[in-house]
Amino acid sequence: MRFSSIVAAAGFIASVTVSSAAMASPVGIWLVEDRSGEVQIRHCGAGYCGYIYEKGKTGVEILVSMAPAGANAWKGRIYDPKDRNNYDGKISLANEQQLLVTGCAPGGGPCGTQTWVRVK
Repeated sequence: MRFSSIVAAAGFIASVTVSSAAMASPVGIWLVEDRSGEVQIRHCGAGYCGYIYEKGKTGVEILVSMAPAGANAWKGRIYDPKDRNNYDGKISLANEQQLLVTGCAPGGGPCGTQTWVRVK
């Protein structure tokens, strides 16, 4: 195989790998870090929204208007039904099975991150 063919093949493989990573999606059902519940994420406008998922039904929206914010990352608002507060939020795929969910107090306040695991 000639050098130019090897370079062309390597370029094709790299573009397929990048395309696959860029096309990753958080759509699905996720188990929250403390295993207290599940969240269903689905398309919502140009981004994603997430709803408490229980017994096959969705409930309260907790990931609100998550808009694209880079490769495999989305920013929006996170609603915490326990304290009834809204937080600046970001979700990002660590890989196809793990979702990093970060919430910060508005105005650059303290932040916390959880790792959710894909159920399906």
